[in-house]
Amino acid sequence: VDYVEPSQNTISLKMIPRIDYDRIKARMSLKDWFAKRKKFKRPPQRLFDAEKI
Repeated sequence: VDYVEPSQNTISLKMIPRIDYDRIKARMSLKDWFAKRKKFKRPPQRLFDAEKI
């Protein structure tokens, strides 16, 4: 319950969805899960080069 207004007999509800990660992992095998996780790697850090800009 987010807010209750007794004079007008109204209430305001805030709905928050819950994500079930167990169902997501069950659909995806562990090998696929790790492959997908490794797929989105950040590029390695480099020193700033002002001449490239």
